[in-house]
Amino acid sequence: MKELKEIRLTVGRVSGVTGGTDDTKEIKFKGRQIASYKSYHGDDRGTRYYIIYETEKGKYLLHASNWNRRQGEFSNKRYEVYDSLEEMKEEILDGLIYEAKEELGQDEASNKKKESVKMKKIINLTKHDVNIIEDGKELISFPKCEGEIPRVSIEDNLVSSINGINIFNVEFGEVKNLPEPKAGHYFIVSRMVLEAVEKRNDLIFPHGLVRNDDGQIIGARGFAKWWDRGKTS
Repeated sequence: MKELKEIRLTVGRVSGVTGGTDDTKEIKFKGRQIASYKSYHGDDRGTRYYIIYETEKGKYLLHASNWNRRQGEFSNKRYEVYDSLEEMKEEILDGLIYEAKEELGQDEASNKKKESVKMKKIINLTKHDVNIIEDGKELISFPKCEGEIPRVSIEDNLVSSINGINIFNVEFGEVKNLPEPKAGHYFIVSRMVLEAVEKRNDLIFPHGLVRNDDGQIIGARGFAKWWDRGKTS
């Protein structure tokens, strides 16, 4: 076991009201951080943050924080202690468990499920947060791109009119600002970008849109891609 240090964590309920009273306490133990994951939300629901620690006693502590940005609503910090990483599967993504095992140097070369457990790097190249929702629960959120996003150049030419309304012939050109393929990486793009590019299996777009009661899009059930467009991923 690598060098351990004293760790202090705050757990409990944090007030969402200015000047409000928190209901928290501090726990402390000797251990080390072995994995972490942060999930951002594009609306005012805040951020979820998970950290796994290996403790001096050989157990595993999961510290979960749910920061709520809504005024007047509480944020929560909690922890659970487990005898093994496998016991956390109901709480966190498999990829976080894999990251912890990798840090611990646990050999999984013989595990046939290793490739399905190991998470690929997914990068959002759109101007909107992409939330993946299953059974009404958000599984993961991919924050929007803060830089230049891939775009398809468009050329339109006026060709006729109908009842005084212009009709254009539209031609799609090259895709700009699209990064080169990178091993182990997938890029979230718009469907228009994906359809304009050939021989790129590393491009995906949100599929199965999920709406709230007001009809607003709040996420997707997953991603879609073209399967027969080369072997670049």
